[in-house]
Amino acid sequence: MTEEFLVSWKGETLGPFTRYEVENRLHSGEITPLHAIRRNGELIDAARWLHSLRLAKALPVPAAPPPPIPLPIFPTSAPLDDLPRDHSVPFHTPKPPSSPPHSNFKEAPNPPPPPPPQNPPLPNPKSRVAFILLGLFLGGLGIHNFYAGYTGRAVIQLLSNLLFFWTVLVPVGIGIWILVEVITVNEDSQGCPFA
Repeated sequence: MTEEFLVSWKGETLGPFTRYEVENRLHSGEITPLHAIRRNGELIDAARWLHSLRLAKALPVPAAPPPPIPLPIFPTSAPLDDLPRDHSVPFHTPKPPSSPPHSNFKEAPNPPPPPPPQNPPLPNPKSRVAFILLGLFLGGLGIHNFYAGYTGRAVIQLLSNLLFFWTVLVPVGIGIWILVEVITVNEDSQGCPFA
């Protein structure tokens, strides 16, 4: 009696195959260790069989043909006659699963989203009325420009009035300058409009 092998995968049974056909399909990858291989109703471990075939190929070939490799056999509860035989179904190699169905690896929780960017608080707007009053009453000292943040202008007005107060032309020119500023300036040095 010759050995007959049946190959099962996900309810499909193919065969019968000879030992030579099964070994060739194991080498080519058509049959993987995930397939169930049965010999005369007994379950055979395909992974061990493939491993033993690879070891046999790695060894130098002796002059006489080697004895057949014993196949590991596992007991089975289903008899071979219960398996359906359908020779019209083409032989398909199953794809290994992309990830194991049951894993002990726990996924890390998603990190919380970053907080929204915070805009720096705007400075309190300066008062337009205060700017005008300071310009009219203390403009010769540049106080209204110090208040609005125009420090350079304020220093020039202050030093000009302190150094050249005795001349008529400098105080009059600074007075006209202050009047033009009080009328035309509508925002402080940082670009914030007057309130």
